[in-house]
Amino acid sequence: MKTRQAYINCKLSMKKILFVFYLQFFTIIFFAQDGYVKGYIVNYKGDTIKGKIKDRKYPKNLIGWQKINFINEKGEKDKYTADDIRGYSKSNSSSYRSLALGVEGTKRFAQILESGEIILFSYSLGLSQNARFQYYLQKVGDVNSLMEWREADYKKTANYFLKDDKELVKLIEDEKLKPGDIQTIVKEYNLWKFKQ
Repeated sequence: MKTRQAYINCKLSMKKILFVFYLQFFTIIFFAQDGYVKGYIVNYKGDTIKGKIKDRKYPKNLIGWQKINFINEKGEKDKYTADDIRGYSKSNSSSYRSLALGVEGTKRFAQILESGEIILFSYSLGLSQNARFQYYLQKVGDVNSLMEWREADYKKTANYFLKDDKELVKLIEDEKLKPGDIQTIVKEYNLWKFKQ
């Protein structure tokens, strides 16, 4: 009788130990991927690789984190910078492309705000809600057309990119559309161009 009770107690103890072990194991697996979202990267060969991405070190950080952590579908982890990959996309909600920005041409991940005949990119220069953004325009299929949207010469830039949409250019020339309306301007142009 004693041996049977000891056997049952031993079996229950083993079940408790296994339960605790599995609980800890799954907790580690679950929290190890905290902050990761589904997405994909695009390498410089043009290959799209699906997996999970974590791109920001701090949740309230508005600046694009310039290193991303990536776990592919095989569970392999890697880190990438804008020098390593062409771009990435998270949860089908936000996409980033590697662009050579600034005078020194340092590659950075810039967010794609609008796509179409003209692509609008945004790059944050700060860590707070008052962060300043730089905007860049590029004609689709023309990597050499990348140009910064600056308040000082936005009319000239608009004329270069939007010259075939005379009505939109006139609204900009008459200052009914201002430099801060860049996303609306690009969206309107892309819609107009799509209808042509």
